[in-house]
Amino acid sequence: MKSEYLQDLLNYFNRFVVYIRSKSAIKISGDAFALYIQNHNTALKFSAIIVCSLVLVKIYLYGFPGSVRTLVIMTVFCGIGSFSVMNQLSLYKKCLDEEYSSRAIVEGDIFYRLILNKLGYTIPWLLYLFWPINAVYFYDHVLGFAFVFCIIAIYPSISAPAWPLFLWDVGIHVVIILFITIYHYNIQETPVAGFVIILFSFYTGVIAWKLNRTSYELFKKKADLQLAMENAQHAHKAKTEFLAIMSHEIRTSMNGVIGMLDFLKGMKLTKEQSRCITTIDECSDTLINTLNDVLDYSKIEAGKFDIRPVNFNVREWMERIVNLFRVRAKKENIVFNIHIDEHVPEVIYNDPNRLQQITVNLLSNAFKFTDDGVVSLQISFNGNQLLGSVRVEIEDTGVGISDSDQKMLFEQYSQITNEDGSQNKISYQGTGLGLFISQRLVRLLGGDIGVKSKKGEGSLFWYEIPYEQPISEDEDVDTILEGKHETYSILLVDDNRLNQQIVRRYLQNRSHKVLSAHSGQDAFRYLQQGHSIDAILMDLQMPDIDGIETTLQIRSQFHDYNNVPIIALTANLMADTLNKCYAAGMVDYIAKPIRKEQFFQKLYYHIEKAKSEPSINNKGAEPDDISIFSQAIEMKLEELTEEFGRDYALYVINDHLVEMQSLIAIIGFASLSYNMKKTKQSIHDLITISGNIGLQETSRLCEEVEDRFNKSPAKMPRSMIRRLLAKARDERSLLLSHLSKVD
Repeated sequence: MKSEYLQDLLNYFNRFVVYIRSKSAIKISGDAFALYIQNHNTALKFSAIIVCSLVLVKIYLYGFPGSVRTLVIMTVFCGIGSFSVMNQLSLYKKCLDEEYSSRAIVEGDIFYRLILNKLGYTIPWLLYLFWPINAVYFYDHVLGFAFVFCIIAIYPSISAPAWPLFLWDVGIHVVIILFITIYHYNIQETPVAGFVIILFSFYTGVIAWKLNRTSYELFKKKADLQLAMENAQHAHKAKTEFLAIMSHEIRTSMNGVIGMLDFLKGMKLTKEQSRCITTIDECSDTLINTLNDVLDYSKIEAGKFDIRPVNFNVREWMERIVNLFRVRAKKENIVFNIHIDEHVPEVIYNDPNRLQQITVNLLSNAFKFTDDGVVSLQISFNGNQLLGSVRVEIEDTGVGISDSDQKMLFEQYSQITNEDGSQNKISYQGTGLGLFISQRLVRLLGGDIGVKSKKGEGSLFWYEIPYEQPISEDEDVDTILEGKHETYSILLVDDNRLNQQIVRRYLQNRSHKVLSAHSGQDAFRYLQQGHSIDAILMDLQMPDIDGIETTLQIRSQFHDYNNVPIIALTANLMADTLNKCYAAGMVDYIAKPIRKEQFFQKLYYHIEKAKSEPSINNKGAEPDDISIFSQAIEMKLEELTEEFGRDYALYVINDHLVEMQSLIAIIGFASLSYNMKKTKQSIHDLITISGNIGLQETSRLCEEVEDRFNKSPAKMPRSMIRRLLAKARDERSLLLSHLSKVD
């Protein structure tokens, strides 16, 4: 009967809460409730300490109750209050951990538990503070009045966002004050103090309501901003994925087109056939350049355009660019003049690829807008060896640019138009992104770009970049291996038969041996058979195991091939994908569609570079060396076991191995992207991680690299880092193998 009566009371209370909630214009948001819980979680702890202190003061002043009945009642209330405080703190923690929705809180049993706990500790400690109830003087209750006044004063700042809970918090204290005031109306100061506190509670209620409205608006705006940010991130992710997919599909198809065109050019063709093939080749170049512009623009928008400065020879760099335009100049009957000032330094430190991209774009525009005229490329140097700048000028005698067109020349999607609004001629069409991208690149390099032109008299485009002295490096990055006739053995891993056919013919035409694998598993079988391999060409998208995972497994399991360079063949040139390639252990990438000259230049360079470096293979160590390594690991394991116990020691080692794998990936990417700060920090962390689990050789190599950084802060010792990463992977694999045998 009593349980039914209690259930009816809870139902009525639930209806009352739902009614109040439905009538309230301000609802409790999830953020508001979380803020309320965080504030009260701290406030309750301090309040409990303060109440205990004040109760001890009252006991000191008045002594323990003389009545056994009163003492029992106070003891019971003390137990209820203590239990309620602990239960409330536990509930606060649960609410924060499980992130309940506001609706589940206000309409569910959690709300009732919060309320009951508040009653459970608020009423006992207020009774303690107003004890003895049958007071004769006002000062007997002054601690209680002071405590309630302080509580009501601070509640708007810590409770206002959760409006219904604020009303409940203040309401309990107001009811107690009202009871004390009525019960002791004959004490002169009590009605006045009670009236002041009750009146003050209305004032705090108004303040709390204002704060509640402000909090609600802030939370609402925060939610709107969060939603907008998430939508923007989803849109950017979708755009990036779309570009990656389209780039892959277009480049894969174009790889077949351009590859077959290269083979057709070597055959006997009629003039008409040669003209058709030339037209197809030019259209292919236009399509690839357009795709590159779109991808570059996407990188600029995302702020992910990488600059990779290296030492390079300026005159050799210019010669490569000039060679790209000699045939075009002769074909279009254009005089192509080149001049490099004698004061220009032989070697400078900058990003040659980005500079080439800028220069080629400006030269392409000059040739595009010049008919039977002159195009000039000039490089000059201003300043001295300590402080100076390199200036590149491209001048033409073409159609020129009007003043109105010059104003928007470096804007995105801008194109030169005739006075009637039409484009000058069909060959001038493009994406309108070339000059915009060039301007962004020049500014990323710390320089400036501009134009001088007059309609009908030609144009002069220029850009100027600050000169940086070349940095002494431990490896010759400018070595270009041309005319190599040595025969190499190449493992080609690609599931696309057309791509395999093109790359195989490129290699076989130069007498190289080609091993073809259609999947990652096929590649593993070749390596298990012990074939002699000079380089691995790795496609990224394959059906069973993708190229990145295949590379990771080769680097971690096939240690006889640690010195063999793995080069990605990819149509996906998005920064995230290339970063994963480097982190997995690839040394470079070749973009699809494959350009034969670039293909062999990169392939030969990395093969010869790997041959010139000392072997970093440790898997082929003598059994005695492996035994010594195992003994060292076992000693470290015993040391950790003595300190922590066997199970926890194994947990510590496995946890360090996970962290080590992460650091290996970070160092690989950071060193290749010239992030000096990140590389130094990660290598420093790896010293501790590897040393803690007994990988002494890795720790020693880390210290050597760190010492090299300290001696030459501006220098990236990449060959040392490659040896370090190979050693770290080797020792990590040996340790994993050893742990797999441990019970």
